[in-house]
Amino acid sequence: MLFQASTKTREFLERASEVFLDTIFPKHCLGCDIEGAFICALCVKNLKRRVDTERCPACGKEAYLTGKYANGTLCASCRKSLGLDGIIWSFDYRGKLAPRVIQAVKYYGIKELIEPLTAILYDSYLSIPFALRPEEIADKTDFVKLISIPLHKRRSRARGFNQAELIAEELSRLSSWKLEKNILKRARYTETQTELGREERILNMEGAFELLSPPDKEATYILIDDIITTGATIGSAAKLLKKNGAKVVWGMAFAKG
Repeated sequence: MLFQASTKTREFLERASEVFLDTIFPKHCLGCDIEGAFICALCVKNLKRRVDTERCPACGKEAYLTGKYANGTLCASCRKSLGLDGIIWSFDYRGKLAPRVIQAVKYYGIKELIEPLTAILYDSYLSIPFALRPEEIADKTDFVKLISIPLHKRRSRARGFNQAELIAEELSRLSSWKLEKNILKRARYTETQTELGREERILNMEGAFELLSPPDKEATYILIDDIITTGATIGSAAKLLKKNGAKVVWGMAFAKG
């Protein structure tokens, strides 16, 4: 009873704090500055985009698969170098609004953007006609497992949360995909990759992750992050899973740079 009372009190105080802050510092859309939300309905629509079905999402080259283009599937060369079979994302990071909303979540802790952005991400997948969806996901719904890209404990303490984990939790809620929480951990701290080139990023991420438990060889794994640029981070995790028996590993993120 004490625990329940404490929980209710904490929830009340958190809500009261939100109402107070909304009154003193009202929310404004990061796209058009209209008051009421951090991203308005119109700007949400402007963020949406279909996955490019005609090119490998990693290198940009045309990727044929069994005589037709595949939604998000990597070409043979990129599958080998990154360990990923494909990528699903919602919008282009090179736009004006995408960096704002992702940075607002990651660096300013605006967690309430997680829910609408994850809904866009899942809708991006659902908008692909069923027959054209990645067969490793569409045909194995009950065997799809989500893994969020883990943060190093130093960065997690500084930030206070892992945005990839929050995205994975919300995506699991929206879909029937199971969330795996105890399979990967960050083995070492890595410096920010913002100023690094593709090859430097790949080298920087070597040995960055550690396996906590062996992957299920029958499952299709989807690695979750907020943004995929060169694929070095998510690729490092994918290669570790593949090295230890995983057959299929996809990546999924709000944006691709």
